[in-house]
Amino acid sequence: MFITDNSHISISVLIDSLKFNFLFDTGASGKLIVSDTVASLLNISDSLGVNSKMGYGFSPYPPLKVKEVTYSPLDVTIGGMLLRYDEIIIDNSTTALNADGIISIPKGDRHIWHLDFDRMRLELSDSLSASQTAEYEDGTFDLYEHRGNYFVKDIPLAFVSGHSGNTYHYIDDYMIDTGSPYEIVLMGKGGHKGSYEQLIAYLADNSLNFEYIMRTGREVLHNKMYYIAESGMACDTVQIINQNKSQSGFSMNILGVGFMYRYNLIFDLHSKKLQLKKRNCSKDFNETVLSICGSNMDTYATAAHTNIVTSINHNSVLYKAGIRRFDEITGVTSRSMEGNTSKIFKMAEKGDTLYFSIVRNGHKLNIPVVK
Repeated sequence: MFITDNSHISISVLIDSLKFNFLFDTGASGKLIVSDTVASLLNISDSLGVNSKMGYGFSPYPPLKVKEVTYSPLDVTIGGMLLRYDEIIIDNSTTALNADGIISIPKGDRHIWHLDFDRMRLELSDSLSASQTAEYEDGTFDLYEHRGNYFVKDIPLAFVSGHSGNTYHYIDDYMIDTGSPYEIVLMGKGGHKGSYEQLIAYLADNSLNFEYIMRTGREVLHNKMYYIAESGMACDTVQIINQNKSQSGFSMNILGVGFMYRYNLIFDLHSKKLQLKKRNCSKDFNETVLSICGSNMDTYATAAHTNIVTSINHNSVLYKAGIRRFDEITGVTSRSMEGNTSKIFKMAEKGDTLYFSIVRNGHKLNIPVVK
């Protein structure tokens, strides 16, 4: 079994008969990342200290010291299957996420990894069953491994404008990254099977979009986020980030867990295939909730010191009070939006009334919310 919050997948693993809670991150390049506490329990000692400018996907700010470890292979059991990891990292940033570590698919693995969001299960096996082969027919794509990460070859996406009706078809390879909470991330311009410049120009003219700020260590990146309907794979509104700069220095596109959550997936690493089974999803542009497990509300900070609501839980007091997806929050109870809305909301006491200053379709609103 696994559990999710609004952006992470957490699984139970066994190491030396000890049970740990690890975040499942297919973008961690085949590594096993553990906290100091876990390293101590397993008698792992570091042989090389490395100052990491950025951690591994989940790492919080400020960046923490990462120590690379040279260690004899470590056996890990997931779902009854024994896996071997040759590279172990000690990184205490995992403790900030209430996890013992981060685990990825080991390099060269040939198991079947079945990620079933309907049943909240991650199952490993040596071969595909007949029922799995029959059920997972909504898409089959070739997989290949590069630098310990897995890429899906030639995924066709069809972006559709709700305003003009124009469609742009784009085919490319995408890294599968369960450590990324986003849906689609475009980074770099290498290896594309369509015009990257034309795609970005199309999205800028035909989607709901805004600039937002991403902090990586001490660096501030001004990225673009687009929301547009996709009629081929997702058949729904998709979130696209144009990041422009790959932190790894490698040009690639990413399908994050926000996109994968639309499907149950089988990673057939023996045959190097990805098989998909479509889950039920909403078709309403304004009401689609993209968060995995329904956090109260997800927002992004913009360069104009406002917050854009990118998803909202329909059962939350925020939604019931009248806040909607794509609202622009300019302030909460006379406080400017220098930080994130969620921090202000969490600091309030139960029963407090907060007044949200909102801009919606050019109109200013003041919405009271009782926590």
